Amino acid sequence: MTRTPAWDAWDIAHGKTPEGLPPMVAEAVALGGKATPTARNNGHKPQPKPPQPQPAAAPSAPPPPPRTPPSAKTAPPPKGGRPPVSEEELAELRTLAALGEMKAFTKAAETLAVRLAVWLIKADGGVTSLTALTADIAYALDISTQTAKRYIHKHSSRWGELVLDGDLVRLRR
Repeated sequence: MTRTPAWDAWDIAHGKTPEGLPPMVAEAVALGGKATPTARNNGHKPQPKPPQPQPAAAPSAPPPPPRTPPSAKTAPPPKGGRPPVSEEELAELRTLAALGEMKAFTKAAETLAVRLAVWLIKADGGVTSLTALTADIAYALDISTQTAKRYIHKHSSRWGELVLDGDLVRLRR
């Protein structure tokens, strides 16, 4: 009779080890794997592989510097002016997130995001790309790009400060 994985599974389910297979291999075969004996490993301890000569390593560029946390001091302001988000506000935002105060964090992050969006749009001449604005806000406040986009969309309602025109965002006059 030819052994099949189904028979091996039946044997293992009933506490029997298929003939000629160690228990761990029998279980692997029963789960759909294949047991293929090799000439090198016939139940003995595996032999270490001989060391392979390593090719000469090509000179590589130095690793990039570590990412610093978002900061109003480290980010260069676009076209002059100081960002409207202070270090204290960013520290408070991080503290709220660390404490798990999600309602307070969301409210503070949304307020800062809109203030930052208005400042960035003014600095870019009155209109900017939604993608760029979303990325800038997400990086500056250390929030996801999807959350930053939600804030922008929310504040582009008929009563909001922003107007969306395709991928462009401008201020409501």
